[in-house]
Amino acid sequence: MPIVQADRLTRIGAALLKAAGASDEEADAVALGCVNANLAGHDSHGVIAIPTYIDRIKVGHIVPGAKWTIVRESPTTTVIDGHWGFGFHVNAKAMALTIEKAKTANVAACTVFRQSHVGRLAAYPMMAMREGMIGIATADSGRSPKHVAPFGGREARLGTNPISIAVPSDLEGYKGSGLAAMVEVLCGLLTGLGFGVEPTGRHNDGCFMAVFNVAAFRPLKDFKQEVAEFAQYLKATPPSEGSTGVFYPGEVEYIREQQRKAAGIEVEDATWDKLRALAAEYKLAAELDLT
Repeated sequence: MPIVQADRLTRIGAALLKAAGASDEEADAVALGCVNANLAGHDSHGVIAIPTYIDRIKVGHIVPGAKWTIVRESPTTTVIDGHWGFGFHVNAKAMALTIEKAKTANVAACTVFRQSHVGRLAAYPMMAMREGMIGIATADSGRSPKHVAPFGGREARLGTNPISIAVPSDLEGYKGSGLAAMVEVLCGLLTGLGFGVEPTGRHNDGCFMAVFNVAAFRPLKDFKQEVAEFAQYLKATPPSEGSTGVFYPGEVEYIREQQRKAAGIEVEDATWDKLRALAAEYKLAAELDLT
């Protein structure tokens, strides 16, 4: 199993995506998003997904170069049609626009539909966090097969439906949590995407995102300090039997990211073989040193 440094893995991913038809901007966004997921230890959303994305390009489920459009907006809200573009690219643009609106109006929100897989959800609220704001992002599984049964049921009717919340603080990492049914409402029903399973099998991530300007509610400096104190209060909790300690949300990922930046990212053989095969298919093996 090879150990690969993050910058090389990003370069490999971007080159393969460009060869498959992605623009430079799209390829860089997807490759960086995947490698950042690897760095945080969320390997299920890392470079293992790149061959799948390329497969979806080949069958037309992802449309490289698609121009996302605003179909409805107000000073504080935006509805965005991704036109089946890369979720990493479309969602980042949507969050950036929402942050800009929140800078003026203090609170802003957007919905995004008809885009491909958005990757590790935490990436988007962390954009707001870096601007001194609270960021919230939720994503459903589109109309993909479901894995979670509603309370009292024995049949899956919900996606895993992550919710990620990031708040500015004087600590590294993000702070987050999640719920399934409300995500389906926000990302499936509010976007107009619908619910249930899409019979064509096309992956379609519906998203709801919002940004809140902390300074509209209280001084940012005071808030960040209190968040840090709250995190330390949580860490001071007596650990459960067998626990190695108490971690605030995002702390484990931050620690793992620092470790992997220094030591490299372990890529499972099956994924590495797929990346090498794609490099050979696109005649990039020598350029990417994947011979």
